[in-house]
Amino acid sequence: MKKWVLGLSILAGLCISTQVLADESVAMKRVYNPNSGEHFYTANDTEFLQLLRLGWKNEGIGWYAPTQGTPVYRLYNPNNGDHHYTLNGAEKNMLVNVGWRYEGIGWNSDNAKQVPLYRVYNPNNKGAGSHHYTTRAGERQQLVNVGWKNEGIGWYGVQPSIPVKDQQTQSILNQIQGTYYADGKNTPAFTINDDYYINRTTNTKFLITKITTESLGNATRYMISWDIDAYTYMYNQIPIGAQQFVYDSYNGVEGTGLTSFNNVIYLRK
Repeated sequence: MKKWVLGLSILAGLCISTQVLADESVAMKRVYNPNSGEHFYTANDTEFLQLLRLGWKNEGIGWYAPTQGTPVYRLYNPNNGDHHYTLNGAEKNMLVNVGWRYEGIGWNSDNAKQVPLYRVYNPNNKGAGSHHYTTRAGERQQLVNVGWKNEGIGWYGVQPSIPVKDQQTQSILNQIQGTYYADGKNTPAFTINDDYYINRTTNTKFLITKITTESLGNATRYMISWDIDAYTYMYNQIPIGAQQFVYDSYNGVEGTGLTSFNNVIYLRK
């Protein structure tokens, strides 16, 4: 059964989930310094928020790292502000010997080699941001096309674990999952399934973590919180925050009386 969107606007803001999705994986946040061109990666919330306050741009979750595996070493160059990450102990020691500071283990690489993190190098950049790491083969190729050097695979991440949803969230999902269409359109706007909210325009998947509801007379207001799926991560495209939409529980109402609610999606069957 089709469900029709009566009106559409997006709740602005960004909701970054800091939860460990399961015991075996942790979300690695990706931020970008527009002044130096460096990308930085961390699972540390304090470090992440400090960089945002300093003007770094939030680029969502780059990948999921296993809590156990082979250590990835993190180093810092005090002369140009660059960071470097490597699995190779010899490379780590070589950099330390020429003045880089060893900052410990940044995260782990998956020994099962589930999801590759591609490593590329900009030979024209002698400062911060000379290396870049991504799960996206398309992003890697785009950089290679403009002169970056492909340096193979830096390390491996894991498939994100699906979080265990509470009973209320699962019950709501059973009621509302399906494909939704803009009013009068045959092209789907988005799909909600048992685990994901899928933007059908960009084909980007958002991992549903929790749903809460609020009664609005003849309708129900839903608030969906999510995390972004690392394997559909779109470069420089940040997921919107906790998503609101109003579902008309009576077919004839079509959002009547709800016009005072901005930033919501009005839906009916």
